[in-house]
Amino acid sequence: MGIFSGFRNTWRKSQAAVVAENLLQSQASVGLFDGDPHHAANQLVEKVWERRPHIFTGRFGRRPHKISVAAIAFAEAIERIEEDDENPGAMRLSFANCLGGILSELETNGRLYPLYGVDFLLLEEAVAVFKSFSEEVDNSPLAQEMEGHGLG
Repeated sequence: MGIFSGFRNTWRKSQAAVVAENLLQSQASVGLFDGDPHHAANQLVEKVWERRPHIFTGRFGRRPHKISVAAIAFAEAIERIEEDDENPGAMRLSFANCLGGILSELETNGRLYPLYGVDFLLLEEAVAVFKSFSEEVDNSPLAQEMEGHGLG
């Protein structure tokens, strides 16, 4: 670790948090997220960074792109939301919408992003979480009822 590693870590966290904040802001603007997008984004990035500092600091190679950090932050939040959090279902749905937005962007314009091996590992994990969440929603009683009424 060099003399500027602390600054570089803060800068990278900030970049990823801005990506997450913008997505949460869009969820808030349509009434799907009622928290503070800035605070929530910074918390999500900080928590994922704390769990895997070796990946995000680039200890074993390149640092992941900010969009990959935001994606895995949302994925981990979807998986780790606590039932005692205020309105956990709505929070998970907001985070899944944000993750879906990132994955859609990467599907459309991924070739324009400078992504490397570490990014692909993180994104693969995020896709698996998104897929699992989507299947959970598809199998929910509400989805089953909607399908039964021709609404699904």
